[in-house]
Amino acid sequence: MIAVDASGHVKAVGAGTAQVTASIGSLFTRSRVVAVTGAPPLALEVIPPSMTVHLDERQRFRARATFEDGTRGPVTGVVQWRVDGTAATVRQDGTVIPREPGTVTVRATYLDVSSEPVTVTVAR
Repeated sequence: MIAVDASGHVKAVGAGTAQVTASIGSLFTRSRVVAVTGAPPLALEVIPPSMTVHLDERQRFRARATFEDGTRGPVTGVVQWRVDGTAATVRQDGTVIPREPGTVTVRATYLDVSSEPVTVTVAR
């Protein structure tokens, strides 16, 4: 779990996840999930390892970390998604948004640990 002070600084106070939302009146709102573990991650897995998506549909990746203490847990909402190519993008929650027919390579990164690349094929 976390604590957020008046200046917006986040401090870990225990293991778990929390959603943090920041806003400026009604003009701007952003939310992020923060995960706190007792052990650093050793590996990151993206599920499924490949995907075919049609232009008119959406599918979602999940990310799971394996930690130094041997535990495994979901980290989908806190990873950074990197997409190489223009056929699709990936939202923060892992949702794949197809843009044009083709193929892209996707990686997830969490606390300096990156997944193996996975392939997304966008079909008509």
